[in-house]
Amino acid sequence: MSLTLENRYDDAASWWGATMTKLGYRDAYQDLADRALADTRFDTVADIGTGSGDLARAACRVGRRPGRLLLVDSSARMLDQAAAALSGSANAVDCRHATLDAMTEQGTFDLVLAGHVIEHLADPTGALAQLARLVRPGGRLLLVVSRPHWCQWLIWLRWRHNWFTPRQITNMAEQAGLDRTEVWSFRQGPPSRTSLAYLAHKPTKPE
Repeated sequence: MSLTLENRYDDAASWWGATMTKLGYRDAYQDLADRALADTRFDTVADIGTGSGDLARAACRVGRRPGRLLLVDSSARMLDQAAAALSGSANAVDCRHATLDAMTEQGTFDLVLAGHVIEHLADPTGALAQLARLVRPGGRLLLVVSRPHWCQWLIWLRWRHNWFTPRQITNMAEQAGLDRTEVWSFRQGPPSRTSLAYLAHKPTKPE
C-alpha cells in the first residue's frame, strides 16, 4: 500500500529539520524573511504546512515579536517538531493538527506562510485561494514553491510533487484576489535551484 503524504512526513520528522539545515534551507528562509518582510508589521501569523517550523522561525525574527503564531500541519510528528522549535517565538503559539481544507478562518491573519505546500496538493489553484482567504485585507501571503529545474525529477521520485513557473503562480494569486505579487529568488545552494518565493498582498477593502 502506498504511503500518504502525511505518512511520508511522519516518517521524515526525525531527520527533517537537521537535513533541511544541512542543505541550507533554514539560512535561506532567514535571508528571505530579512529581505522580503523587512517593512512588514504583523501581529497574527499562520504557518500552513509548517513542517519543522523553519519558515515561521525566520518570519518571527523579523521586526517585532508577533502576538499570535498558529502552526498547522497534517503530520502530528512534524507539528511536534515545530512546536518545540518555536516555543516562545510569539506571545502565544498555537498548534493545529489539520489540513489546509479544514481551515475555516476568513481574513484572520496579518501574515500567512506556506512553504512547499501547494505543489503537494491535488488542486494547487484552489489551495492558493484557500490560503488567500486566511489573509486579512491589507495582509500578506508568503509562499515558497518548487520551481522548474532538472533536480525536481529526483525529488519527485520521493514526494510526487509538482513545480510551477512564476507566471503560473502570479496568475493563480491574481485569481485568488491577491495583487502585487513579488517574486523573490534564493541566493545560493540547493534552495536557489529548487525554490522561488512569492510575496502577495491582499487588497484593503474599500470603505
